[in-house]
Amino acid sequence: MEFKTTENTSLVFEAEGLEIEINDGVLSLSNASGQKMNIDVSTLASMQFTDNPATIFNITFDSDSKIQVYKLDGTVVGNFPNISNAIYTLSPGIYILKSTEGQTVKIMIEK
Repeated sequence: MEFKTTENTSLVFEAEGLEIEINDGVLSLSNASGQKMNIDVSTLASMQFTDNPATIFNITFDSDSKIQVYKLDGTVVGNFPNISNAIYTLSPGIYILKSTEGQTVKIMIEK
């Protein structure tokens, strides 16, 4: 499934075994692969199924993991309390996100 935010950020989450809950304005996702993500409903513009592999972005961070963000040249952009906060705060560009558990992912933000 692809989720687009009001900031035009696109997140794709594997749909197999997808479970969705909404509590207190937060959309919580989990799936059969063990992926978890939280999205503030006030920032959610759309969600839809997609089969375009070029847009697939697997979120592998626990939604509560602290995130350190880097530019591609290795410069530290900042530290964030979770992935949702990092994605919402970042300006357009390509970044590397690293969780406190050591997981990393490269993302592109379009706004």
